[in-house]
Amino acid sequence: MSSEISPKADISPKAKIGDGCKIFPFVYIEDDVVIGDNCVIFPFVSILNGTRMGNGNKIHQGSVLAALPQDFEFVGEKSELIIGDNNIIRENVVINRATHRGCKTVLGSNNFLMEGAHISHDTVVGNRCVFGYGAKVAGDCNIGTGAIISSNVVEKANTRVGEYAVVQAGTTFSKDIPPYIIAGGHL
Repeated sequence: MSSEISPKADISPKAKIGDGCKIFPFVYIEDDVVIGDNCVIFPFVSILNGTRMGNGNKIHQGSVLAALPQDFEFVGEKSELIIGDNNIIRENVVINRATHRGCKTVLGSNNFLMEGAHISHDTVVGNRCVFGYGAKVAGDCNIGTGAIISSNVVEKANTRVGEYAVVQAGTTFSKDIPPYIIAGGHL
């Protein structure tokens, strides 16, 4: 089964695209990219060097995957963004690749990222997580399986959210959130 790729998409011939993908017009895909089977890439998505994407993902308009790390330590080293299977990444989501050579930003499988969410460099996200509108996760964070990061949450660098924790809308935090709790406010 071949993929349906718009002739108006700008895709490097070096990129590896799986079977059964649908790639809309005005998508931009760089050289060092691997996309699995049955993915849907909507218009105006940029998938940059270092992206390794699994199967069944849907990437909506205006999203940028493997954007350069927003880290003063970044000097252009080759790093990766690893994305699992069956994720839904809605409009204008930005996910940065890792800062240093051989390092990875990781998004597991079956996650849902709502419009405007941002996952920064070297962050590791488990499976079945939800990120609300405009949620911002700084670099070097770890988010456990099943966590819910509600709308307009700001997670500061080097923090962890435990599995199945819920962070309420508008929360800003610089401390770890334990598993299985509901957290809110300024922590």
